Amino acid sequence: MGTPRAATTPRRAAPLASLVMACLVLVGVATPAVAKPTPSAQLRTYDRNLLYYVNHTRHAHHLPALAQSNRLYRIAHRWAEHMAHKRSLHDNPRGVHQVARRCSRWRAYGENVAAQEGTDAHAIFELYMHDRSHRANILRHRFTEVGIATVILHRDGQTTEWDVMDFAERCR
Repeated sequence: MGTPRAATTPRRAAPLASLVMACLVLVGVATPAVAKPTPSAQLRTYDRNLLYYVNHTRHAHHLPALAQSNRLYRIAHRWAEHMAHKRSLHDNPRGVHQVARRCSRWRAYGENVAAQEGTDAHAIFELYMHDRSHRANILRHRFTEVGIATVILHRDGQTTEWDVMDFAERCR
């Protein structure tokens, strides 16, 4: 199992330049397992587990749970597909514009992205929690919704999970 990698960018309502915290490029030819974006009620077990870990941790810090947003999920899923297809880990440079277009009352936005070999959702969550910027997004009181989407990439008998967590305030 390889070492998980991650990047994150917190954003405010005013458009900010994309900040890439880390970059991972996987070499080789592979095709991501691409599925149509799924409504929140039908999230993959992997994504449901990540949402559980996020909300369990927020509860332990006396913060309200985040609601899974279908709008944020669609943005996150498209970006996870893009990263898996390109095999390149980086923040969505258009994320803030996509949220503004889909969430008319939004006030704050943040994004966590990561790629990990294997299928252990808890391992990628631990990666997020051990990075100051990722942890800040997960524990930011201001955020009320999250879209968590992970795309699977199979190559040469290995599985890589490409994960995106898009956070916002007031994006229902």
